[in-house]
Amino acid sequence: MKSLEQCQAIGHETNKLYSFKLIPPSSLNGISKSEFVLSCNFDHLAKQYPEFQDAWSQAVSSGETSRTAAPFNSTVFNKALTRSLLHHHFHLLLPSLPEGTLCPPIPNRANYVLWLRELIASCAYDLERFSSRCPVGEHGEHQVQPCNQIKTANQMELRFQGIDIGTGVSAIYPLLLCTSLFAQSDALMDRERDGNITDSSPNSEMSNAHYSSRRIEKAQRRSDVFWKFLATDIDPLAVESARTNVEANHLENQICVVQVESSSNRNESCLHSDEQNQNNALEGPLFAAMKEAKCSDMFQISKPSTTNKTHTTTNQCDVQDLSTFPKFDFVMTNPPFYSTLEEANTPRAGDKRSRTEMTLNEAVYSHSYHHDFNYDKTGTENFRDVTKGQSGSSDEGGDVGFIMAIMKDSQFFRHHVTWYTSLVAKRSSLEIVLHRLQTLDGIWGNRGQIRTVEFRQGSMGFDNGQDGNSRKDGAMRCNPRVRWGIGWTYERAAARCRACRVISGLTYFNVSMSGKTSNADSVVDANGDENYDSGCGNGTAAYLDEIVSRLMAYFNSFREPSLTCTRHIRNGSPCVTAIEKRFDNSASFYATSHKLEEDNENLPVAGHFLIDTFVRAATSGSDTPSEQTGIEFEVIIEAYSHTKHGSVLVDKIRGPMPGEIRRTNRRWRRLKKTGYAR
Repeated sequence: MKSLEQCQAIGHETNKLYSFKLIPPSSLNGISKSEFVLSCNFDHLAKQYPEFQDAWSQAVSSGETSRTAAPFNSTVFNKALTRSLLHHHFHLLLPSLPEGTLCPPIPNRANYVLWLRELIASCAYDLERFSSRCPVGEHGEHQVQPCNQIKTANQMELRFQGIDIGTGVSAIYPLLLCTSLFAQSDALMDRERDGNITDSSPNSEMSNAHYSSRRIEKAQRRSDVFWKFLATDIDPLAVESARTNVEANHLENQICVVQVESSSNRNESCLHSDEQNQNNALEGPLFAAMKEAKCSDMFQISKPSTTNKTHTTTNQCDVQDLSTFPKFDFVMTNPPFYSTLEEANTPRAGDKRSRTEMTLNEAVYSHSYHHDFNYDKTGTENFRDVTKGQSGSSDEGGDVGFIMAIMKDSQFFRHHVTWYTSLVAKRSSLEIVLHRLQTLDGIWGNRGQIRTVEFRQGSMGFDNGQDGNSRKDGAMRCNPRVRWGIGWTYERAAARCRACRVISGLTYFNVSMSGKTSNADSVVDANGDENYDSGCGNGTAAYLDEIVSRLMAYFNSFREPSLTCTRHIRNGSPCVTAIEKRFDNSASFYATSHKLEEDNENLPVAGHFLIDTFVRAATSGSDTPSEQTGIEFEVIIEAYSHTKHGSVLVDKIRGPMPGEIRRTNRRWRRLKKTGYAR
């Protein structure tokens, strides 16, 4: 049976403007799916917006109604549609979209924005601490503090700030996140922070109702979200256009648009300069953005030195003084998808349509120098800068090369940004990036520190004013064009990080406790010693206590791995939590000699895995046992695995559990046969 978390989207918003659904992956190594449908009726838009009416009339008069028809793929039509949708749904103006530049598809951009908002919202639950703007000690250490919240009498205001690398002529991502539609958050930013009791069994109506009532109560508390953006671009035309769009929407106090130097130009000059500049060579796009943020009044966290009275420029900022850089909640980017100009100009393989019109900077990322990540056994990072085309070099360009450049920069800034995210053009590119994250220092493939998503947008119909959200049969129409997203963080994941929830394999089983027992009934513990359980008598509570005792005996009997378990009440139900014994004293773990080859220094404090086992009486049956049927109990297993090694151990522990707790496996049959257990 599937749990509530598996059956329902973890993020789900529906109103007359749009529908958004974020579906968790079906397995630990799977990819989340983000579905977004924007309500659209071309006839209605044409009545409200003259620019779109002209473009729509031209398309209809052509007599071609196919998606691939030229009138519906013209620059004029797409710009008119984009402007109309932005104003109609988001009350945004987009006066500047220069010829020959990328016209942003609104559904895809909004999909990325909503996924990012969910990702930020999950930090309070899925990460051990929310690193945003934590103070830094004199030695550069991060001092823990909660998410930046400003509370008033009736509401809570959440403040977040991020970087949009390559914002383009439209500055579409900052504009969307700063709109009133996305700035208000109900259940999303006030999401349940306590662990949910799993609903893996078929008899979970009471817990579901309890869960729903708590969500409704929380949803009644409104949270306003205030976003601040640093938007960067290397193209002066894009910067000028983006500033025009920001000013047209009166968002100058939230969005700072700056021009940065191209990394290829900067690195080329550094390589022919002195030794100190050579050490700073091969800095990527994130470095350029952080230098600007450091010297910006909007993001600056410490004033420049007063010893130098002259104006402080970007080059005068000391890059090595990490503690003076501002902190950000996220980095987002829509990277150039192509490695060469030839690739950008090649028609699409499927329908042979021309590529989307865009500038060279928007389309192509290709540098002479690339970066390989190599690490020694101590985990110390070593970057090998190699030339494209050499043996063993990394010659990726396009979206892969751009993301790798940000990844290299993230090794320096690490905790100065909570989530590093990017749009990805192809599934093959996503696989390459994921492969690099398996060995990236500080990440090491820990599942709680990596997020992947598949973006799907609902198609927008235009025939006879038909709403494109659904077909006549009621099924949603999806655009066949798919994009992906990737995110990584250097923050340590919480032990019960939802991204690490094991949703396959054994998740629950039933235990029937016979009504024919008394205080004189003896049981045999895991070591074969005969004991008497004085608490085992007739009644649900006594039998529930007996099952909990069996769970604790089972966990304590494990030797490979050796486990430690605790009994407590979680979400109103008895729970036994098990972790590896060597992580029990997690504060001193890394100072001991208990490390294994599979360990890394950014594991959660609970180690590779954590298993919660809940026990509750089945809703059917009587509280008073009978000799024929007894009382049915449910044992729900909620496991979290942070590494591949953790998954192996979880499967090893869960497998024998039903037979041991029910006492029906071979060992207990043998003991009963010899009379040592009844």
